[in-house]
Amino acid sequence: MAQNTKGEIIACARRLFEAQGYNGVSMRDIAKALDISVGNLTYHFKKKEALIEAILLAPEISQEKPPAPQTLSQLRDYFLHSLEVQQTYAFYFDSYHQLAQTSPVLAQIQQKMLEETTADLDQAFARFRAAGLMSPEAYPGQHRALARAVTVLLMVRLPGEERRITGSDGIRAVLERLRSILSPFFPEETP
Repeated sequence: MAQNTKGEIIACARRLFEAQGYNGVSMRDIAKALDISVGNLTYHFKKKEALIEAILLAPEISQEKPPAPQTLSQLRDYFLHSLEVQQTYAFYFDSYHQLAQTSPVLAQIQQKMLEETTADLDQAFARFRAAGLMSPEAYPGQHRALARAVTVLLMVRLPGEERRITGSDGIRAVLERLRSILSPFFPEETP
């Protein structure tokens, strides 16, 4: 292996996770693909969760998130970006619940992603209400609950959805779900 051993391990693991899913790849599979011993692999990464952590904490991922939407077209772009990230990291989102239970670091990453997305949507909805684009709440906290529901739809794959929502058809299907949830709140134009 070259000098950047950890980088090569991460790149190889990611390729295997993308091809076979998180649960379809073992540490032995990764070591075999790299032509190294399992002991050498576990010297650098003790378990598969550590590899997922390294992939998700890479600098290029942390800089991907767009700012809170300020217009309805930016809201749609925000949704598209979130869904594209979900597809890019399908190996992670397919095992979302399992990974949160096995890795405190991944649980924190998930919590942060959920909180940031909900906060972005709360800000966007407040702007839309102020601009008269969004109907007022029928009861206190309704828009906050809507932001949370939309966040969950954007961020969490439900058990059994693994690898079924893929490509542009999958994104279109989720956007249609979002439109149906949001349309009662946007009397003039649905994002």
